[in-house]
Amino acid sequence: MRSKRRLRILSVLLMVLILIGGGIWQILRQSEPPYTGVRWQRDQEERVQEAVFRYQIAENCRNGQVCFLSVKEAAPDRALMQRFAPLAFVQPVSPRFQSDKGDYRDRTTGTPALHFWIDKTEWLTDTEVYVEGGGGAANKSGNAGEFKVLWQHGKWQVESYTPRATF
Repeated sequence: MRSKRRLRILSVLLMVLILIGGGIWQILRQSEPPYTGVRWQRDQEERVQEAVFRYQIAENCRNGQVCFLSVKEAAPDRALMQRFAPLAFVQPVSPRFQSDKGDYRDRTTGTPALHFWIDKTEWLTDTEVYVEGGGGAANKSGNAGEFKVLWQHGKWQVESYTPRATF
């Protein structure tokens, strides 16, 4: 009788250990990209850009203030802008939104808008990227600098931002 009870306890403990081990393995697996190399980097470029723009929006946009995005001095790809579709105040950069002074304005209200941009992406590893970019507002100071973006927990996240120039 005792041996059956011990056997049950041991089997329950074994199952618990297997479940815990599987959970830990799943967490560790998410910290690594599913594949690597040039193909991975090319496929992830848009997601890295999205992480940087979302960071800038979270840090700088207040109360749905209109903001314009650009990549290498042009409007971002349509696929990237689709990721921001639920946020109506996020729009691709366009000369038609520039005022005579060269700043960007919300066409419906005439209020100054923010402009966030990305100039360059440098892959250090398959899980670490440096992105040069910045942001600013009309008649206000802005800055340009370097974003450190890491692949963590199955997604891209900005770990830090280092300003390099203020204007």
